[in-house]
Parts: sequence; C-alpha cells; structure tokens
Amino acid sequence: LAVKNFYPLVKSPLEFLFLHKAADPLITFLIYLPAIASIVWFWRKPSKMISIAAGILLGLLFYTYWHYCVYLLATVGLLGFYAFLNRRRDFRRLKSFLFLAGVLTVTTIPYLVNYLMFINSTSAGEVVDRLGVVEYGRYFRIYGVKGDYLFYLALAAAVYVIFWKIRKKRDAAVLWWAFILAIFIAWNIQLIFGYTLVANHWWWAFAPAGLIIIFGVFHELAVVLVKSAPKTNFILAVLVALLVVKKMVNVLAFVEPSEELIQKYSFNSNLIDSWDWIDENLKGEP
Repeated sequence: LAVKNFYPLVKSPLEFLFLHKAADPLITFLIYLPAIASIVWFWRKPSKMISIAAGILLGLLFYTYWHYCVYLLATVGLLGFYAFLNRRRDFRRLKSFLFLAGVLTVTTIPYLVNYLMFINSTSAGEVVDRLGVVEYGRYFRIYGVKGDYLFYLALAAAVYVIFWKIRKKRDAAVLWWAFILAIFIAWNIQLIFGYTLVANHWWWAFAPAGLIIIFGVFHELAVVLVKSAPKTNFILAVLVALLVVKKMVNVLAFVEPSEELIQKYSFNSNLIDSWDWIDENLKGEP
C-alpha cells in the first residue's frame, strides 16, 4: 500500500490514503511540520533568531494539537538535557536552549491562563469525557504497540549504523535518537501524569518525524552506495514529486465523484432529518 503512493495512476479509496484526515494537512501540519523543521534547524545551527522561531512554533502547538505538542516538547526536553550534559564542550548550544525555553514560556502564557480558567469551570469534566478518550492509571503501555517498539528500536539501530558509525554525523544521530526516544515517552506519558488522552493518536504524532528519519537514513545510505550526493538527491526528489502527484490524482478523483462514492460517504437521510428536527425544536446549542 505504501509503494502505491509513488505510482500516480492507482486510485485508492479515501480511507486508505496517507493523511486522509483533512485537518492534518490543512490545519495542524501548517504548524507541526515547521515546528519539526525548526528543531532540526536549531540543533544544527543554534542561534538567537532560530531559538525565537523554534520557541514560537513550539508554543503555537499548544493551541494546535495536544499530542503533537507533548511529543515535540519531549523531544526538545531530551535535546536540552543532552546539551546540559555537554555544556562544557558546547555552552553556546545550552545558552540557545535557555533562550528557546524563555520564548516558549512567553508564547504559552495565554494558553495557560485559558487552561486554568477551563479546569476550574463546572463543565470541565463533562467536556473532557465527551471529547477525549481518557485512560487513567500509571502503567507501562505494551499491549498493541509491541511491533511499534520493535520498529523504533530498529530505526534507532539504523541511525547508529548509518549516522554514527559510517557517516560520522554524530550530532545528527543524537537529534534523531531524541525524536525516537520521545515517542517511547509519549506512549507512556501516563507514568508521569497518571492519565493519557486518546492514546492511539501518538501514531500520528510520530509519523512525520519517523518518515523524516527514514528519509535521512536512505539518503545517507544512498550517498554511500551511489558515491554521489547530487544523484541521490535527484532520485529522492523524483520520488517526492511522484508522491505529491499521487495525492493530486486522488483529490481530483473526488471533484466529480461517482454515484457509488457519493452513497459510500453520505449520511442516511433519516439521520439528517433527526438533526434538523433537533435544531428546530430544542433550545440552546443541541
């Protein structure tokens, strides 16, 4: 199924497409992807301006998507801890992290004020139970994610072999390891807070970072095998272009959908009539 995403002529059903949830590519990813990019950029070239950009984008994630925010905060926290341990060798990086933390704090003040007002309201419990699937308790999550853990470990091993041993890009290896270790923390955030919200959304949080790491591993491996970075970049650019064209083909298929598709994705008329009756006969916001 993943390979088909690079072959534009295949028209897959909507629910089998990557990013089929419209809110991700259209709303949340407009903040999430630049936030990931800012972390990578900050780690490679820490400076005051990049710290400001990264701090603002991470702060905006508080207003965007809870899971993405927690995951990237865990990533930045791990990188900051590493910078603290290496402060004697590279104090400039630690200083940039402290500046980033200050910008992040200022950006999140309105969110924290709204959050405190919300949790002290009489409807907070009802809203949380209605909108979020809350799991309470302190436990290590293993059921349903054993395969994912093995994948994360395999990816971490690939980073070690390609970035650390072969290419000697050790700062990059530390960066990717932080992204990988952060997803272990995210899956088990209930050990810290005693609860987690809609746990299956952690897959979505890690997916972009995981794909970036896989892309990086293949890129560095291809450079070693092809012995030419420009050729490798060209091949990967063609694959990315095919991926984009594939999405355009699938979207255009829904411009004039067939009757079968319309029936598949339409609500039953009785359900719509019920909603109309509720709107007309019940007060407030039913």
